Amino acid sequence: LENVLKGIHALYETFRRFRRQQTAEGRIPSPKRAWLDFAETILEDPKNSVSPSYRKN
Repeated sequence: LENVLKGIHALYETFRRFRRQQTAEGRIPSPKRAWLDFAETILEDPKNSVSPSYRKN
């Protein structure tokens, strides 16, 4: 359970960094569809799943 929570936290931090980049001064925020596509790509790709990503870090 601890590893799963750490993986979720890592994914959340990635989204936070992405959001800051997208909302920086002079940038146009990403549309909702782009956020959904980004999440689906990460969650559906076995190479980027929580467990392998956690092991890489």
